[in-house]
Amino acid sequence: MVALFNAFFSGIASSQRRLFWALQIFGWLGLACLSYVALTLWYTTEDFQVHVAHTLAQAVVGLVLSLGLRYLFVLFWDRPVVGRMLLCFFSVVLVAFVWNILRLQLFVWIVLGATSESLNNTDWVYDKASIFFNFGIEGAAVGEKIYYWDDVSFGSGLARIEDPVVPEVAGSRLQVDMPVTFDNPAMDYSVIDFGGNYTIFGADPAGAEGRVAITTKVWHSELWAGTTMSTNEGFASAIPISRANSAVSMRVYSPDAGIPVRLKLEDHNNPEHSIEAEVLTTAADTWEVLVFDFNIAAPGTVELSTVKIWEEFGGWYFTALLVFLCWAALYHGIRYALLFQEQRDEATVQAREANLLSLTASSMAKDAQLQMLRYQLNPHFLFNTLNAIYALIKLDEREPAKGMVVKLSKFLRYSLDSDPNQLVTLAHELEALNLYLEIEKVRFGGRLQFHVDIEPAAGLCLVPELLLQPLVENAIKYAVAEQENGGTINIDAVVEAGELVLTVSDDGPGVELTNGELPTPGGIG
Repeated sequence: MVALFNAFFSGIASSQRRLFWALQIFGWLGLACLSYVALTLWYTTEDFQVHVAHTLAQAVVGLVLSLGLRYLFVLFWDRPVVGRMLLCFFSVVLVAFVWNILRLQLFVWIVLGATSESLNNTDWVYDKASIFFNFGIEGAAVGEKIYYWDDVSFGSGLARIEDPVVPEVAGSRLQVDMPVTFDNPAMDYSVIDFGGNYTIFGADPAGAEGRVAITTKVWHSELWAGTTMSTNEGFASAIPISRANSAVSMRVYSPDAGIPVRLKLEDHNNPEHSIEAEVLTTAADTWEVLVFDFNIAAPGTVELSTVKIWEEFGGWYFTALLVFLCWAALYHGIRYALLFQEQRDEATVQAREANLLSLTASSMAKDAQLQMLRYQLNPHFLFNTLNAIYALIKLDEREPAKGMVVKLSKFLRYSLDSDPNQLVTLAHELEALNLYLEIEKVRFGGRLQFHVDIEPAAGLCLVPELLLQPLVENAIKYAVAEQENGGTINIDAVVEAGELVLTVSDDGPGVELTNGELPTPGGIG
């Protein structure tokens, strides 16, 4: 991640970086201001601060998307030119669409907010109401439920309202109107159920006087099952809902608390003119007054406003897309040219550096090969040692296991830090060899015996690092491991005629001769 972050800003001089950020910030602010002007041509509000917040939010979104796009280009910079061009094209188009979607969504959230857009249309008429219990939940999910409701009235409402005095007309009933109490014999309280609801009128479940509506949402009902509290003709008079007076109240008796109850008002002549509000019940098996405030849009209805905005902004949307594509293509085209120039300059420098590197390549390869051969001596020893440590831990031999881990750590550090071209004293080399033998001693126990006999003068002689370890390892493998009773390894060092004589011997079975001769060497030691 750090390397990618460094690559993100690599090659950008101080002046170029200032130019980059200036183009980003002022470019996106300019485009957001253009968006602001176009949006306010359609939806004008007096809240200047809200529009400023919307404009700044658009600029921030665009800036983030553009930086992400540049990060993507840097990440794929080493791909073929055709691939980079296709990536550039599709990325810019994708970012343009994403930016416009977020731009309009920000407009809905910040400028329109969560308020109901329909109340802005003062010429709309609402003379029909429908109630939805447990809205958004299918009957199969909760089973059959019975809901009681009564006293639907305009305004915040009371716990119980009196039925208005309406003269009875012989031979007919009057068209229903608010408040709806279900108690006036002269009123037509017909309802229309849909989606699996079933409504009748009956006694108050709490024992009070008067009738109430009893709606059953059966087990096979739809999530949008509801009941219209009138005939298709709606109410006798329109509900005077407005921004200033936006509440409708209703008494509800629900079997559960937390049930979403939705109320929808609409024009019986034009169902597209509608508004919805939703309230959650707070009590179970008792009456409560629910107040539906239509200034607050019901969940899910803001998306409908977004669809309408998309339709109304269709022409400007494509204009914004064209402006964004032109701006992005210009910016990234200039940036692409600058990066291409930087890449060409870097290629020249790299070619010169390659000539210098080639002078040392052979010696480095040789050193790497020698180092690889040295590392080939260790893997099976490491695996066996780890298995021995595991066995000690399993036997709850914690202290020996700890000691073995420490010895293994010291030996591996010595082995990995060793240099084939470096000379060390024989005494220092024997210290590392002693670690190795102590580790192997834990594995083999009494089966492994070793004796070290070194003259004081011999301990001061210089030898290559890890000179004795491969020989001792080979002796353990063939002289100790293959014998039931193990074996003994002797290490001797003397100085004879100014020369160091080292001897590694064992009492193993020896090498099996082939036709009286040693077998063909096949190891790497």
